[in-house]
Amino acid sequence: MPKTPFQIVWFKRDLRLHDHEPLCKALENAEGKLPTLLLYIFEPSVMTHYDADIRHWRFVWESLCDMDNQLKTNNLSLFICHAEADTVFEKIQEICDIKAVFSHQEIGTNLTFDRDKRLKRFFKKNNIVWAESQMSGIFRGLEDRKTWKSDWYAQAENTLQNPKLEKIISANELIIKDLEDSIKKITSKNAPDVFR
Repeated sequence: MPKTPFQIVWFKRDLRLHDHEPLCKALENAEGKLPTLLLYIFEPSVMTHYDADIRHWRFVWESLCDMDNQLKTNNLSLFICHAEADTVFEKIQEICDIKAVFSHQEIGTNLTFDRDKRLKRFFKKNNIVWAESQMSGIFRGLEDRKTWKSDWYAQAENTLQNPKLEKIISANELIIKDLEDSIKKITSKNAPDVFR
């Protein structure tokens, strides 16, 4: 039986539904046909990294709950899980056919940079398009700053990207049950007490 094709919007540090270029790009890519999974991953390695604090994770949880409430008006929801990103994407690819992943380019630590390099190899190996949108004036992986100023101005002059949430076709019904069997989904009912 062929695997179900769909795409993913991976929320990282960009916990909002407005002015969200990856979400707009996913809608454009889907052309009203391709289901989309809205994904957030609580990664144990990132959560326990030296620069992390429980106050940060509480804020993240509250932001995700707010986003999920906004999405409900369009019969959508986030898939929030607790596992390493590598594991999550491997499990999803086992179950379904990921056509594309849309996210902001995360600027953080070597831990997240190394994770993204691993995932880039995984996506390439599995013919998955990964479209990373620029999020700030910081350009990851530059070897020099020769074009930094013009790149920054181009980024700063971008127009706001406000997605039409009602056009998203949810992938949740297609894959959530299979995913929940292998990846711990976090909901308001089973969220760790420290998030409250």
